[in-house]
Amino acid sequence: MKKVMQYELAQITRQTTKLPVGAQILGADVRSGSGPTIWAVIDDDQNKVEDRNILIMQTGVPVDVPLGSFKKMIHLGTYHENAFGKSFSVFEELPDGHFPESRLPAPSASVNITDFRSKDPVV
Repeated sequence: MKKVMQYELAQITRQTTKLPVGAQILGADVRSGSGPTIWAVIDDDQNKVEDRNILIMQTGVPVDVPLGSFKKMIHLGTYHENAFGKSFSVFEELPDGHFPESRLPAPSASVNITDFRSKDPVV
């Protein structure tokens, strides 16, 4: 059975988190009174876990990441720490050989995935 689960992240630049094999990350945000969190659809019957590499970057702060490596990343979301006025973007670093679309966050019910992939403007 499928269900949505949340996984707290550390407030560090690079980290590895364990998720059930095949988990589909839906997005990232920060919860009130907690740190950054990712939400993922998991198969409740899946007992095996895999490492998922997460990168958190603060807006305007340099990070030692080669620019070309962003082609192997999926943007999971951006969150704001209102108390300090800081913004952070969360990415998943994909392993070599994984086609990025296999890990794209699920489109919301109100978005047709062909709308933003089309070369023609959507009206």
